[in-house]
Amino acid sequence: MSGIGPVEPAPHGDEPRPAPPPAGPAGPPGPAPAPPPETLSGRCGDPDSPGAYERWTALPRRTRRTALALTGLVAAIATGCYLLPHRTAPSAPPPPPWPAQAVEVGYGGTTAPGDPADEGVFAFRIRVSAVRNTAVTVENITQPYPALSLTTSPRTPLTVRPGDTRQLTVRIAVRRCSGIPLGVELPPLDITLRNTRAIKDQTFLLGAAYANDLSAALRAHCSAHRSRVPHTP
Repeated sequence: MSGIGPVEPAPHGDEPRPAPPPAGPAGPPGPAPAPPPETLSGRCGDPDSPGAYERWTALPRRTRRTALALTGLVAAIATGCYLLPHRTAPSAPPPPPWPAQAVEVGYGGTTAPGDPADEGVFAFRIRVSAVRNTAVTVENITQPYPALSLTTSPRTPLTVRPGDTRQLTVRIAVRRCSGIPLGVELPPLDITLRNTRAIKDQTFLLGAAYANDLSAALRAHCSAHRSRVPHTP
């Protein structure tokens, strides 16, 4: 009697493998591969293709000159735009000198007062020179003694241009002899000066010659005046 026994397992490695899927209809083609990078000597993998250098040299000379000129212009504009904010501002010019530093005042001696009838009036010449590159205006001239008065000819204010010298006559009149220092050593003149920088009062000492002439005139006038005053017992 024959029979069918149980199925024995297949040995390891003999398992059945799935069949490959059947080939279907052909689909649309995929994207073409990217071209190889370009180099100066040619395209990668295609040494016979011209590179950038060969194409540049193959351009007409006028085209290459125009391209170089435009490249230089763009570089110059870019450099200027970078340097303009970083450019140092020019320094401001120095201010003009103070009025007293821009003039020299000198003494020119005595002169006739103008009217011989003016008793007790004495005239002295002075020079005002603008020695710097700025005009200076003489606004006023005074003296410190209350017993004396002062006027000028020409009258102030007057302007001295750069490099020029103006001559003035200072007339000093005696108001009263009391209180006048007859032995003045350095009588000052107070001069108000103005230029484009400031207006300042400055005291000038005209030297020993002016002091001697003024003292001699005051002494002579006041001595004669006192001798004419009658003596009361």
